[in-house]
Amino acid sequence: MFPSFNISVASFALSGLFSILIAWQAFRVWKLQRNRLAGIFFKSIVFFSLYFWVRALASFLFSHSPCVLTGAYILSHVFLGIGVAYTAKFGFTSLNSSRANSIFLVFLILYASDVILNIFLPNHPHFNQELNIIEWGTNKYVGIYHTLLNWSGFLFVCLIFFYQAIKNWDNKLVRTKSLLIAGGLLSSIFLSIPRNIFRTPTFQLIADLGLVLSLGIILLGTTVDQKEK
Repeated sequence: MFPSFNISVASFALSGLFSILIAWQAFRVWKLQRNRLAGIFFKSIVFFSLYFWVRALASFLFSHSPCVLTGAYILSHVFLGIGVAYTAKFGFTSLNSSRANSIFLVFLILYASDVILNIFLPNHPHFNQELNIIEWGTNKYVGIYHTLLNWSGFLFVCLIFFYQAIKNWDNKLVRTKSLLIAGGLLSSIFLSIPRNIFRTPTFQLIADLGLVLSLGIILLGTTVDQKEK
């Protein structure tokens, strides 16, 4: 089967590229400023990047091979789960909570159960030729569980960034960065993550496009200080 360039490939590849750029920004802050939070954020973005690139490569090379797409879907969720666990750890660490490591382990366990559910209740992906996208065909109940896990991690961190923006409202740079990152997370919460609940082809297309938009906004938030210099 020949490689197929489709909207899903573009969505995940661009998201993977944006993630690499975001991770680089976090890595620089982590190493130059010895910022522990930046280190945790960097690790979360690295695993999200792996998630995106597994999906992108599978969508490009095997868009008409349901078995391979199913395997890539399961593998990508391993990386996604670790990324969400680090995201939750980032949130609790920013609050100086002693439970940050425990929360990290809880999310790893919950996502391990999500991966197991995906194995025993597999998805049924197929290529939608009309919309030029991959429909991943997540099991209804697995999709609900998976969505709730993602929402719980992302919404928590989104609220923290909004809080930082309000707390530092007089500091234009901090306010702008926090609002952009929070806005990107919020965009993901509403436009991308619900793809496993609202499984219509149209929403799958919206989710693919929303994913790129969300990562683009977050990338802008991590680089805005450089643009002002």
